[in-house]
Amino acid sequence: MAYIMDPQHSLLLFRLSGYAYGLPIHCVEKVIHAVEIVPLPEPAAPVVGVFSMAGKTIPVLNMRKLFGFPDREVELYDPYLILSWKNHVLAMIVDAVSGVEEIGEPDLISSKDIMAPSDFLLATALTSEGLVLIPDCEKILSACNTLKGQEATWKKAA
Repeated sequence: MAYIMDPQHSLLLFRLSGYAYGLPIHCVEKVIHAVEIVPLPEPAAPVVGVFSMAGKTIPVLNMRKLFGFPDREVELYDPYLILSWKNHVLAMIVDAVSGVEEIGEPDLISSKDIMAPSDFLLATALTSEGLVLIPDCEKILSACNTLKGQEATWKKAA
């Protein structure tokens, strides 16, 4: 699988539109509460705006828009996952963060093995919260760059 390589994997578990997701912890730089963002002029795009953090401009991805879920207003305590992947930094808006869980290789199932229809799904995993979906960070970043049509939108990580 693309970025899950160790026999033991730590996943940051989060919820989005009633579904459970997990991201490899090494992709997650930090979790913060919602901050004020500067909106972009194309509100239909999944990249809805940017904000500044530690001198870096961070693009904000609305995962609901990307995955086709109904949109809702961001609330004060909604978490933003700050991802760092292949020299890019990105904030993902999610509904809630459940915690971190370690899973073993037998608990992972590649999206190819379940014929998942989503281009953004890397795998599924069995956790204490049940089945979680593991999005592919690389494909999400690539899709957002393509949708915005400008690689320069992404601020390179230090």
